[in-house]
Amino acid sequence: MIDPTTWEFKLRAGVKFHDGSALTASDVAFSIRRAQSITGVRTYRHYLKDIAEITPVDDRTVRIKTFGPAALLLSNLSTLGIVSQRTVESASSDDIGSARPANGTGPYRWAGFIPSQQVNLERNDAYWGEKEPYWREKEPWRR
Repeated sequence: MIDPTTWEFKLRAGVKFHDGSALTASDVAFSIRRAQSITGVRTYRHYLKDIAEITPVDDRTVRIKTFGPAALLLSNLSTLGIVSQRTVESASSDDIGSARPANGTGPYRWAGFIPSQQVNLERNDAYWGEKEPYWREKEPWRR
């Protein structure tokens, strides 16, 4: 915290999305703004209501200003997934609904998806953290 209403976050160096592009502060700011603006029955807006402004300071630094002291900001931010701005902006609504543009930074990446039926994941060998030593592919989740 810089002051009671200003938080600054440094992103881990070398984190890449599954398509090989770098995770940047602009992706984080875009993801938060996007989540604040999405309407519907199930959104993340409630968790982000304290955020007044998000500023990418440089490629790896994000500054967040809140309307007032926000003791739960860290917890609330943990509910949100960060997306690639480039991937989401180039995707249609149908693409997003089908998970075709799934492009995360985690230890597993989408290998296949059948809406309401099945999700297939495979290990992301470019993951920045510890690799799962035993599973190259996860068993498909099925309904």
